[in-house]
Amino acid sequence: MTRADPELGNCRRGMLLLLGLCVALAGWAAGDVNAADVDVHATAASTASANTQKAADVVEQRLRSELRLLLLDLVQSGAFGNVPVERISLDLAMPTERLSTLGVLVDSRSGENAMPGLHVLGTTPGSLAESLGMRAGDIILSCNDISLVGRGNDADGSARAASELRRQFAGLADGAAIRFNVRRGEQVLVFDGIVRTTQIPAVHLRLGEPGPSRAPETAEADRNSTAGCGRISVFDNAPTQRGLHPLKLISIDDRNSPFDGQSNFRVSTGIHTITVAENVDSRYLGFNSRLRDNQGPSRYKSLTIDVKADTTYRLATRIVPEHRNEWRDGAWWEPVVWSESSEACR
Repeated sequence: MTRADPELGNCRRGMLLLLGLCVALAGWAAGDVNAADVDVHATAASTASANTQKAADVVEQRLRSELRLLLLDLVQSGAFGNVPVERISLDLAMPTERLSTLGVLVDSRSGENAMPGLHVLGTTPGSLAESLGMRAGDIILSCNDISLVGRGNDADGSARAASELRRQFAGLADGAAIRFNVRRGEQVLVFDGIVRTTQIPAVHLRLGEPGPSRAPETAEADRNSTAGCGRISVFDNAPTQRGLHPLKLISIDDRNSPFDGQSNFRVSTGIHTITVAENVDSRYLGFNSRLRDNQGPSRYKSLTIDVKADTTYRLATRIVPEHRNEWRDGAWWEPVVWSESSEACR
C-alpha cells in the first residue's frame, strides 16, 4: 500500500479486523459444538443433533450481532474513507492453519530498554507463558539458549530481542520443547514447556454485493468463461520460518487495476503473467532498507502461472539465502507460488 492510498489502507485494516473476528468466532463455535458432541448424558442421537444445531444457531446469532456492531464502528470511524457504501466490495480468504501463541506481553519499545533482556509486562490468561509461570516484572534472558540480552535495535527502533523471540517461537512445530531463562529479582529461573498449536478453519469473508474481485481480462477470456476460473491470492499469511514474506500485486497480464485493497483475485483458466513487488519487513533484510529505492527495474518481478479451474494460488516473496545481501540487481528475492489449494471458483 502506497502513501497515496490511505483510504484503501484503512479499508483493508478494517477487513482484517473482520477476518480476525470470524476466525475467533469460528474457534469459539468449534469448542461449543465439541462440548455438545461429548456430552455423556446425550445418549440419543436425536438429542445430540438438537444440541449441535442449537449451538450452531447461537454461534450464527452471535456472529451476525458482532459483525453488525463492528461494521457500524468501521463506517462511523471513517475506516472506509470516502468510498460509497454501495461500492465497498472486499473479499478476504485464509486457508486452514495451525497457530500457536506464547501469550506474553514484553516491552519492545527500544533496544535500550531491552539491554538486560525483555521485560515482561503481563501474560494472557490460559496462555503458554502463564502456564510456565511467567509474570509481570520478569526479564526474559534467552529462548532455547538463544540470548535476548543486548540485542540492540531493529531498523524501526524497536527492540531486536522482541523480533528474535517472535522468530524463535514461530519456527517451532507442534510438540516442540521450549526453554526460557528468566530473571526474577536476584534469581535466574528456568521454565520448560511444550509448544501446542491450534488448528483454525479456513475463512472466506466477503463484504458487499459483488463477488470476488475480477482481475482485468480480455473479451476473449470472458467469452471462454465456461472453461472455469481460479484465484490468485496475495493475502499475507506465508510462513516466515520458511523464508517467505508478503508481496504487493502490481498487475495481472500487464493490466494495472484499482485493486481496492483486496488480496484475492478471480482469473480465467489458462496462462497469466503476474507482476509483483516485494514487501519484506526491514528486519529480515541483509542490507539497509533505504537501499530498496535504488533497485531500479528489479523492484518489480513477474511470474507465469498456468491457472487451473477451482484452484487458488498463494503468492509470496522468497528471500534467496545465497544472495540476501545483493540488493543492486534484486537478486536477493524472488516471487513464488508457495501454496496451491482446491477451492470452488464461481
